[in-house]
Amino acid sequence: MYFHVSIIFYILSLSHKKSVINLLNPTLNVEKIRFFRNQNTEAACLYILDESINLSANKSFFRDDSLYILIGNHQINAQEFSQKHTFLAIPENCESNKIFEETLDIIYRLSNWTCQLNDLLYHASNPEPVFNHLATIIDMPYFLIDDVNQICLTSDSSTYPQNNNELLHPMLADLLEDPEYRSMIWQTDVYLFPQQAFHERFLCFNIFDQSRLIFRLLLLITDSPDQPDPGLFSLFELFSRAFKEACLAPSGISAIRHQDDRLHLFLKQLISGNDSTNVELVRPGLDPYGWELEHFFQTIHLQFFEGSSWESVITYICNQLEIAFPHACAMRCNDNILIINNLSLSKPADNRDFLSRLAPLIRDYTCKAGISDPFNGLLNLKIHHLQALKALEIGQKQQPDFWYYQFADFKLSYLRSKLTEDFPSVMLLPAGFQTLLKSDLKNRTEYLKTLSAYLEQGNNISAAAESLFIHRTTFIRRLERIETLSKLNLSDPQTIFWIGLSLFMLQEKQ
Repeated sequence: MYFHVSIIFYILSLSHKKSVINLLNPTLNVEKIRFFRNQNTEAACLYILDESINLSANKSFFRDDSLYILIGNHQINAQEFSQKHTFLAIPENCESNKIFEETLDIIYRLSNWTCQLNDLLYHASNPEPVFNHLATIIDMPYFLIDDVNQICLTSDSSTYPQNNNELLHPMLADLLEDPEYRSMIWQTDVYLFPQQAFHERFLCFNIFDQSRLIFRLLLLITDSPDQPDPGLFSLFELFSRAFKEACLAPSGISAIRHQDDRLHLFLKQLISGNDSTNVELVRPGLDPYGWELEHFFQTIHLQFFEGSSWESVITYICNQLEIAFPHACAMRCNDNILIINNLSLSKPADNRDFLSRLAPLIRDYTCKAGISDPFNGLLNLKIHHLQALKALEIGQKQQPDFWYYQFADFKLSYLRSKLTEDFPSVMLLPAGFQTLLKSDLKNRTEYLKTLSAYLEQGNNISAAAESLFIHRTTFIRRLERIETLSKLNLSDPQTIFWIGLSLFMLQEKQ
């Protein structure tokens, strides 16, 4: 495994601040390291020359495609040597053996770093471990920005902003507003921005999915000279191309998720009920995440207990939920959290186990959950979010000790509440039905119980009588008294439906 001489010289110069680099061939690879022995040199070989070596006397041995480290005072400004050869000059007095060992250590470190990088590319399920790997070789801040100029990842996760508006570095805020920076989406190689000398600049690399810009990798260079060190440039380029490979892997783009990426922004727009959403423009934006408008989904609304301390770290909780459920999208909804789970992307077994996996998280975060029915079509998101909210509202009243509530379990309760939303149930009963109700309350006649059994048994008199443990003839006579007293026609389907609805509404009071 060979590396450009510019990279080796750059890392070595970090330990020798007064060193001078002369790069005529920065892309030459270092294939061997030798001490200079007053003999002909080889191509792609790096030679170490201590102060005892006279450059002028040995100039016939020096090849243009050989590489050199000069230790001590070699009068390196000699025009002839500087114009023909690539070298690193270390002016302080150092033992040549020490420099030899340092150089070997650098090559070993680079080899190990590259092997680890390749291993991450092969094994990592998302690009984030690959992104973090650069910090093991370059001690500078770096960032990943998406196509809407939002921060996705940073080199120091401990300073990751809870809100993307709180940027990590003052210059980064200015950079993201710079129209020239925004216009440089056509660049396919590593480039420097701004081009003019400045005390802080960025090395930048654009990552494309086919012809569409998806990410921009930025490395902050402080106190930079007119041009950054070519070795740093080459090292960043080596890493950037590997990271691009990780991003373009099947799970790469969707794995880099944050609260202001295109997927989250689109879902927030749907929840807000914005009718101006252009579906055909949105559809391609979902493709990088593997989501389709026609997929099946389920919404889960997490409501924190009043007074709990989780509200301040909701963004963190959303990130943790998306790690636990990689095919779900979690986002802040006021002081709560909304989860949209893509059932089409999840394995059937994961969907079956979803609630059992969600329950411990709900308890840990001291919240309760309302869960909608599964539904087809992302454009139906808003109405199914309402299902989750209603499940929470009704469930907490009826079963306050439960942790989560499925709307499917409370549909009848929801219907009952809607029936009596404008008027009390007694005002919606048939006139004759109210007569029966008053008789039951005053005389304990059990007329409503009789009607309920009749309807529950599908208007089957024998089955209804058996369910009440009375004789069939007794049940028939009771029905006749009900018809006489209430003037209700029990042979009329519409009347039977109204009686059933009335009994259903009265269950709320019982």
